[in-house]
Amino acid sequence: MTPRSWDSWLPNWSDFRPLNLHLLVGWEGSTHKVQVRRVPVSAHVASDLLTPVVSTLDYLKVGVAIQYSPETELRDLEYGVVSREQLDLESSIIRGVESILPAEIETTEWEKPLLFYALVVGEPNQRLIFVRRSNPRANVTKRYFTMFEDVLSKIEKPILSFDLDVMDLVLVQNGGLVVINPKVHERLFEDSPEVTAKIGNKVRELHSVIPLTDDSLASLERVALKNSRARSRISSILSRGHLSGLPLANIRKAMKRHNIDPNKHIKSGKIHFEDEEVMAIIQLLNEDLSFGELSAQEFVINKKSPR
Repeated sequence: MTPRSWDSWLPNWSDFRPLNLHLLVGWEGSTHKVQVRRVPVSAHVASDLLTPVVSTLDYLKVGVAIQYSPETELRDLEYGVVSREQLDLESSIIRGVESILPAEIETTEWEKPLLFYALVVGEPNQRLIFVRRSNPRANVTKRYFTMFEDVLSKIEKPILSFDLDVMDLVLVQNGGLVVINPKVHERLFEDSPEVTAKIGNKVRELHSVIPLTDDSLASLERVALKNSRARSRISSILSRGHLSGLPLANIRKAMKRHNIDPNKHIKSGKIHFEDEEVMAIIQLLNEDLSFGELSAQEFVINKKSPR
């Protein structure tokens, strides 16, 4: 059997023992960088918070790993796998949750709009980081909470609530990322303000794979800053790598098949397009344009998975 790209780092879910739980929370700061803090927990709470960890491990034990891209549609019991080479290791969220011991949260920081929380388990060099895109304070800040002992008293300290079912993502320390909930991956790793601010780098990376005119580079960056589907398709093209070394003659043929004028869009050996043509061209480059076998009607595919 041919080794898969994740075989070297993906854990054996059945063998992993969830020990030494730590709770982390994170929010986006004023500079769009994610701030991560550690929340001290009692032994009792740590034991209870292992419930979603175990549920996630049980899900992954019977699940099927597939290569993930932003356009992947996961079927039942499938989970996506993103290699470490595809992750932005300089992103504040990855650096924050992979830190061995983040700073402890301060009392005033509980008022921050928490973006996620993470349950970290395992030994320092073999940790799994289970992430949920949820604010554990979201459902309690607008309610009045009391506690009954001898009398009914107001609860003055922060209250947090946690779901105990399967988590959204699992980051493998020094490995890659496991995607169970694609919408959460999109929000944290594709559409965050921090990531959007780096879209120019991805556009230039695409230009290094397939030549674009200067005007096209500018158009693509302008549209991608505003359009999440454009950003996800750029990421998909780069992660799939199918355009590397592809002759322009092949792209010319594909344009003709889909009624896109190659004489207009290939100039001096480079691809050219205006702002309003960006989506059509990147859909073509990402192989999102298709014809119905029976109707011959043309379709745009928004989600697809290789089989």
